[in-house]
Amino acid sequence: MEKYLAVMIIVSLLAACGVEMVATTATVGTMEAQNAKTAINNGNVAKNIVDKVAVQRAVDTYLAEKGAYPQSLAELVPDFLPIMPKKADGTPFGYDSSTGKVLDTPAAGAVVGAIPNIALPKTQAEPEM
Repeated sequence: MEKYLAVMIIVSLLAACGVEMVATTATVGTMEAQNAKTAINNGNVAKNIVDKVAVQRAVDTYLAEKGAYPQSLAELVPDFLPIMPKKADGTPFGYDSSTGKVLDTPAAGAVVGAIPNIALPKTQAEPEM
């Protein structure tokens, strides 16, 4: 009987260790996934900053050489930039041609690439019947 009890205790301890190991492995996996997402996000932020600075420098160089800001960012390619960089999410940078500032998002009246950012007219509410 004592042998049986000893075997049961050992089996119980080993089973508990297995459960603990599985739980620990799952926790570590979750933490590694979160760290990977954070690293990707940090990389995207860095890419956006580097690309925005490159575009802003191209705008400033254009101004120095031509005496005026470009009307659109498309005017920078290929003489001032080999290609027009996009943000990490694939969207273009905004641009305000009146101030020469490269923007994270399009501003009202700003030009995105060669396409003007046009405000759509507001629709009137239909009369009640």
